[in-house]
Amino acid sequence: MVARQQGEAPRLFAEELKAVLDKLRSSADAARQRYSGDGDATVWRLLMPKTRHHVYYQRDELADVATVLLVANAISETGPAL
Repeated sequence: MVARQQGEAPRLFAEELKAVLDKLRSSADAARQRYSGDGDATVWRLLMPKTRHHVYYQRDELADVATVLLVANAISETGPAL
């Protein structure tokens, strides 16, 4: 495991979240996983692998809009109730 310099962890979360948001803006979210729902109510999630968080969101394909619902720890035994 590579040792991280002090102060790098807060930047890591922000950088990883920015990368996921950039994917959502450009519709490059092919690695997404279906979390719940069907049709328009489908909730998707993308993993932030370094910080081990999931970004939960919904996408309106017609309006080309993604709405982030929650960012949550991916390690918990149960997922959030969305």
